[in-house]
Amino acid sequence: MVQEGFLEVLVSQIKSFESLAAKAVVTGDYETVLLALCINPLVPWQICHH
Repeated sequence: MVQEGFLEVLVSQIKSFESLAAKAVVTGDYETVLLALCINPLVPWQICHH
C-alpha cells in the first residue's frame, strides 16, 4: 500500500522538475539543468554528486 501523502509529494516533485527543466531550456543555464535533474526521482543520484 502506498504511504499517505507519497503520491502528492511525488507529483509535486515532478512538477518542480518540469518547471525547472522548462526554465533551463529557455535560459540555457547549466546550473538550472543540473538542479532539475537532481530533483527528478527517476535520475540516478550519481548524476548529482559529481
